[in-house]
Amino acid sequence: MSERIFRGKVFHYGNDCGWIYGDLHHYYNGSFFTQISNIDDEKAETRTYDVDICSVSQSTGIKDKNGKEIFEGDILIDRETTEDGIDISSHCPVIYDTKTGSYCIDNSYYKDSQHLVNMVEYFGLENLEVVGNTFENKDLLPKENSPNYIEPKTDLPF
Repeated sequence: MSERIFRGKVFHYGNDCGWIYGDLHHYYNGSFFTQISNIDDEKAETRTYDVDICSVSQSTGIKDKNGKEIFEGDILIDRETTEDGIDISSHCPVIYDTKTGSYCIDNSYYKDSQHLVNMVEYFGLENLEVVGNTFENKDLLPKENSPNYIEPKTDLPF
């Protein structure tokens, strides 16, 4: 298992500067803002970055089959093929289920969080594979005009 860390997207003057990983901090000094900080061991200093609150997600503490750490908001692929050889794979977003206190995938047809399944129990550790995330790869999820579109969750567990 890996450390429990957070990630968030850094934007500087409107430019996407990528992901930053570390500890999560919320501050209020007249306005609310969110930061992620990490320690630079070589320089023995802590660096702090302002991040987009909508992009903040927590590590599940589990790595996929390729060694990539899995975060809430990542998209896992459920690879399946019919007997006729037709690919019927689907994409499943990782969601934190407050009822069970575990990280799950939304395995419902409409992706409306009606059928949350523990991601490790469903896939097994050896079959977990991250193919994107809900912040950068919205094209992997149902489209707004399709019958199985759901509004992204904004009620973060932290």
